[in-house]
Amino acid sequence: MHQPSKLASKAEIYVSRLIWEKLFGIFEPKNHSLSFLNNLQLDTALRLIWSFGQLEDDGRSLSVRPGKVPSTAIAGQVVKNGIERIYKTLNHQENRSNFTSSIYINGIKQLKKDTPWNDQLKIQYLINLIVEKDLTTSKLPSLTTHNQLTLFGTSTHEKTLQTFNRPARY
Repeated sequence: MHQPSKLASKAEIYVSRLIWEKLFGIFEPKNHSLSFLNNLQLDTALRLIWSFGQLEDDGRSLSVRPGKVPSTAIAGQVVKNGIERIYKTLNHQENRSNFTSSIYINGIKQLKKDTPWNDQLKIQYLINLIVEKDLTTSKLPSLTTHNQLTLFGTSTHEKTLQTFNRPARY
């Protein structure tokens, strides 16, 4: 009642549909750049969007405090930032050297600890795409793991991602 209403952004609508599909078990095959998120568990996908979206481009927080519910406007900005940054990473559109300063690294570290192995592999793929663009960053190499998949470079990860993006068959 006390917040002005406005139309939802494309990113907010996408996240709303993602939540709906996950909650109601709707598994429609999708072949678009953000289908990466559809193949993660709901908690993983939302926390990944949060980690990619809660910082400004210069690394300052969007006034998001742990354990506090942000205003609708700030939550909308977090979703918009997160979806845009994930999209740019997956589509190799981000080439700024300071891109990693706008990602909440501690959130991704914790996410990697808390998620199932399949989701960890997908998160690792995303991290590797970022590290390839910004080799000078001091934050992200600590997230990389040198397992069998990462030893062979992006082409192996792209094949892995293609496997993850296949629709589930029951």
